[in-house]
Amino acid sequence: MGETGPQGLQGLTGETGPKGDTGAKGEPGAKGEPGEKGDTGAKGEPGEKGDTGPKGETGPSAADVLATARIRLVPLGATALESGAALRAAVDAVPSNGSETWVLKLGAGTYDLGATGLMLKRGVFLVGSGTQVSRVVSSTADGGTVLGANGAGLRDLFVGNTGGGFQAVALFNQSSGFVVSDVVAEARNGQNLTHGVLYQDVDGLPADGLVRVRALGNSSTGQVSGMYLSRCTLKVTDSLLEGRGAPGSGDVFGLLAEGGAVEAWRVTATASGGPRGHGVYAAGPMLLAQSDVSGEGTENGVGVTVLSPGAKVRYVRAKGSSRSMVVDAPSSQLESAVRVSHSLFEQNVFVTANTWVRMSQSTLSGGLTAEPQALPGCVMTSDDTRALAGDCT
Repeated sequence: MGETGPQGLQGLTGETGPKGDTGAKGEPGAKGEPGEKGDTGAKGEPGEKGDTGPKGETGPSAADVLATARIRLVPLGATALESGAALRAAVDAVPSNGSETWVLKLGAGTYDLGATGLMLKRGVFLVGSGTQVSRVVSSTADGGTVLGANGAGLRDLFVGNTGGGFQAVALFNQSSGFVVSDVVAEARNGQNLTHGVLYQDVDGLPADGLVRVRALGNSSTGQVSGMYLSRCTLKVTDSLLEGRGAPGSGDVFGLLAEGGAVEAWRVTATASGGPRGHGVYAAGPMLLAQSDVSGEGTENGVGVTVLSPGAKVRYVRAKGSSRSMVVDAPSSQLESAVRVSHSLFEQNVFVTANTWVRMSQSTLSGGLTAEPQALPGCVMTSDDTRALAGDCT
């Protein structure tokens, strides 16, 4: 048998033919009916009750809750002295760290502190029910009836000092950030000093000041003022300040400001009854504006006494039993002149030697008297039309 010959080469594969169309999807079968719900099983027996746990700590008492409240009503006692003791206890109960603001609300009645004043704490505000009905009083000769504190304040109450000792001060403050509004402060019968309001070394913050305060000092002996501001920088607004003396008293002041830089806006300041009275006494670069001042005295009465260069008097009506204004503020600098504008002086104005005064658009009903070397200058009369001579006539 002969040998098989070699296999021939395989032919090329032909191209794939086109894919046929997909057949139609069949209909789904019918859903079976749900089975019947089985019966609920029987409820198991409850477990045994556990043992009673230990008793919790007792909660705070009503007194503890009151001690942590931010607003507290200070109750009246059976007597004015008991009410004063309750007020002192309420202030003592407030934490001293100043982390919260505390309002101690006083009702209608008198809180008599006896012979010791009440020192406030930071963050404590005494708020009364009105100056005619809420009264805090004392007879202390040390400090004042109420002593201010940083971040504290008074509102809507009467503060009084009946005096009898070396000094009588109703409201005393040496702290910045002490806010007072709608308060009557009345001090009487200090032997050497009597001040309705006495502030010392207060460098006021923008929010500081005394607003709508009636301050009265009244004594037949010693120095007397409605308000005395010593080395203070602050503002007094919309207030009535009155000092009343007697023939045997010392100098009497409505507003006495020494040092610092005081602004007094819309104040009525009067001094009467003593040998020498000053409505406003400015021994510092004061701004006195939109105010009515008067001073009477058996020896000397002046509406405004200015002792500091740079003081400003604007829109002020001044009168005095001797003079409307005395300016005794020597300076070699014109820039330090005492400047007066838009004001009415019912009596004579007196300027001492080497004192610069610039007056404009003001009425000097009693004329102006100037010592030799005094430097007064006037611009216009109150009708804004006629230039004045160098002596303001």
